[in-house]
Amino acid sequence: MEIEQFIKRSNDMFFPYIKKYLENKSILDVGCGCGLSALFLSENIHCKFELTDTQDLRYPKTEKFPFKLASKNKLPYKDNSFDVLLIQMILHHLDTNPIKFLKEAHRVTRDYVILVEEILTKGIDVKDAIAMDKKVNERLHPGLSSPVKKFFSDKELKEFIKKAGFKIEAEKIVPVKNYLSFKVFILKK
Repeated sequence: MEIEQFIKRSNDMFFPYIKKYLENKSILDVGCGCGLSALFLSENIHCKFELTDTQDLRYPKTEKFPFKLASKNKLPYKDNSFDVLLIQMILHHLDTNPIKFLKEAHRVTRDYVILVEEILTKGIDVKDAIAMDKKVNERLHPGLSSPVKKFFSDKELKEFIKKAGFKIEAEKIVPVKNYLSFKVFILKK
């Protein structure tokens, strides 16, 4: 399936940078969408995934993972419930304040948040980036509207992270030709 290959390729780009933070950990995939990231990552490392999103969009093969519906402002888990939270490419879709969202992630994690987000860089046409994001999300979740609210710069993301109470343990830019770069942040509680 084309979508599965796309998500697997995306995960393969980030996996070398995040693997050591996931091994033998309990992980909550926040904004999990179809759940394929958890599936592909769990095939490569020993870990325990749970999934959460504001809608249940899981593909049948990912229904094996425990799932809870989240509200837009609160994760349905107790404080310090997971070793790691994985948040991939959702901040730019949020209706809520990114700082408030990251503070909620801070509440639920025991140790780390792995944040992967597209970042604005010089020379990128934002209209083209929005069109590409829309195309990808239409393929991932047909019929579901998931518009870009705002793409953030690296500087803005770092300010959000700091205000949410995290320390950046590691960061890595993963460039993508003719598109926004991806930034992987390893955030320590």
